[in-house]
Amino acid sequence: MKIGPYEGEVAQAWHRPERLETLARLEQWLPQGTVLQESRNRLIRCQLPTKQAGHDLMVKCFPPPAGLLRRFALRNSKARRAWEAAIALESAGVPTPPPVALLERRQGSWMRESYLITAYVPDLVSMREALNRIYRENPSSQALITLLQAVADTVRKLHQAGWLHYDLGNQNLLLSCNTLAHAHVLLVDLNRARRQRLTLRRIARDISRLCLPSDFRRILHEMYFDHARPHAFRRWEYLYRILFAWHTLTRGLRHPLRIRREPDTPVYPSPRNLWIWDEYSAQAISAWNSRDRRRLRTKSDGLRIAGACITAVRPLYHAYRQLQREAWQQPVKLKNRIGVAVSMHPNTRQRESEYLQALGPIPVLIRACYHAGPAGAADCLEAIQMLANAGHAVTLALVQDRRAVLNPSAWHDFAVKLLDNVAPLIDGVEIGHAVNRVKWGFWDFGDYSNWLQACIELPKRYPHLSWYGPATIDFEPYQTIGFLGARPQGVRFDAMSQHLYVDRRGAPENFQGRFSTLQKAILFRALARITPQCGDRLIVSEVNWPLQGTGIHSPVCSPYLYSGQTVDTNVSEEQAARYLLRYLLITLCSGMVDRVYWWQLAAHGYGLIDPDPAVWRPRPAYHAVQTFVDNLGETVFVRRPSTPSGVHAFIFAEDDRRHWLLYAHPTPQTYRPPVTWQRVVRLTDGALANSNSESSLDLTGAPVLLLDTR
Repeated sequence: MKIGPYEGEVAQAWHRPERLETLARLEQWLPQGTVLQESRNRLIRCQLPTKQAGHDLMVKCFPPPAGLLRRFALRNSKARRAWEAAIALESAGVPTPPPVALLERRQGSWMRESYLITAYVPDLVSMREALNRIYRENPSSQALITLLQAVADTVRKLHQAGWLHYDLGNQNLLLSCNTLAHAHVLLVDLNRARRQRLTLRRIARDISRLCLPSDFRRILHEMYFDHARPHAFRRWEYLYRILFAWHTLTRGLRHPLRIRREPDTPVYPSPRNLWIWDEYSAQAISAWNSRDRRRLRTKSDGLRIAGACITAVRPLYHAYRQLQREAWQQPVKLKNRIGVAVSMHPNTRQRESEYLQALGPIPVLIRACYHAGPAGAADCLEAIQMLANAGHAVTLALVQDRRAVLNPSAWHDFAVKLLDNVAPLIDGVEIGHAVNRVKWGFWDFGDYSNWLQACIELPKRYPHLSWYGPATIDFEPYQTIGFLGARPQGVRFDAMSQHLYVDRRGAPENFQGRFSTLQKAILFRALARITPQCGDRLIVSEVNWPLQGTGIHSPVCSPYLYSGQTVDTNVSEEQAARYLLRYLLITLCSGMVDRVYWWQLAAHGYGLIDPDPAVWRPRPAYHAVQTFVDNLGETVFVRRPSTPSGVHAFIFAEDDRRHWLLYAHPTPQTYRPPVTWQRVVRLTDGALANSNSESSLDLTGAPVLLLDTR
């Protein structure tokens, strides 16, 4: 249709004389607008007055095609293709800025001007800018997952409408910047979009231009399909992503002048510097899959580990054999050896204190996370004051993030400001957290050494405190040896701390190669014994079993689970209680571990208590710890008596009384102990069992306690 000097199309709502007249005067009011983008295509925001009301519009000015292409552009120009796609998508319910008009002008058969006019939608940022804000300002898994879900839903709507975008880059998805939800995603730059029959290959080509770290990309794909990615889709998506990367690298050769005219765009943090915190599982999450993590790691660290292991193997072997002979041979006082970690957030602090009180004055560990900032440090200070006043021995764990690793001086200031206030209230400090996992900030031993160097004077500043490290996680003794060797000169640990997980799928007696819980504890204790500048003690500062049915709150789950997805690495609450008790018996009574902290008291996915917002529910593991501490917390482990294969027995002394603790593994057993007893207590729930000391006991993996034996 004819609109003044222009030809084009107008949305139905603008088919009014006064509005058409205003559009016809585009060249008059366009210079009064605000230029938002000056590149190949100009974006101008204009306030367009009419008789009834003002209208806030966005005008996209397409440059005329070069050379002979101008002659044919009127029929199939970029603006016209974008207009037709926007009209079709709007009618199909696919979100895009509402189209207002298409205006084009030619001189003879040559294209001179081409404009696409849409309604201006305020407070929008591109997906690229939104990701940068998350990465740099708000490294939150919740914000990231919500953003990715909104993007996946919008792209799925686009494809379900029968359209493909063909330029679906992060810059062409616009999101609201005023809300965390990012619920409103708009598709822009539609001049390449076209209607086509959908295939996995075409879907993969369309989605391949979205720029995300490899594991976040996996999550986006699972959100799109609401199940695991089809194999064919993965293959095609990988191929088109590689082709587009090559296309991007050669852009300077193909369009040298265009590159110079384009403005600077936000640059994502480097791959090593991406760090995201997951609020649900209370841990950092990895942005990269295992293949990319191996690619990004420093290759020379492998040589350093090999050299350190070769040097340590002979003394470590002798210390290991000596400790094997010492296991179970010495009395062990259990007082203050069973601890629990707490979070003590302001909204949960009072409830946690009440449940801690029922456990008695047991040792507690509390984490101070660098990423939580000054507000988190203030909350930690208040919590430590409350715990100390309640009579708990408090250990403080200082937890780093990637920014702390990159800025050791800021990390030092964080530690000093906190310790100046809490040092009189605590008895120990664990410095570092899961240092052998790159998601916690350390990509090589150089990172660790430089970061720890900034804190070398802290033990002298607070001489009454015990210092623990390096706090590696899982059974990777070669990594522990490497990190111990990377310590700067002058750094001493009063005890070795370890996040000693054994088998998250099963019992602590299970073997990983030739090592069960007992052998692993012996090995780490031997490593502490032979390491210069490290005390001959081992502290397990984190252990738990992730629980079934807890979804994304489980520490072994992805931060996103598609519909119907299950995770087979979780255990039932009853199993977790049994495993916890047996883990404590093995590590503490063997004499290899000085103290064990369960992580943590209240957590949906792994805590002793399920902190449901309505009613907190103690789990069987909480009752198990409470019963164990009540009955055996002041006792001394004496010895392990001889028993049939599969029956495990422990004898504890309390003044002139003796107590037996028994369980059967790996299969249930019937056993008649060579003693009589007054009471039988099931530790997992504290209930009294059959007290008839003349009959045999039916033992399972749930430990039972025989009190006052004779």
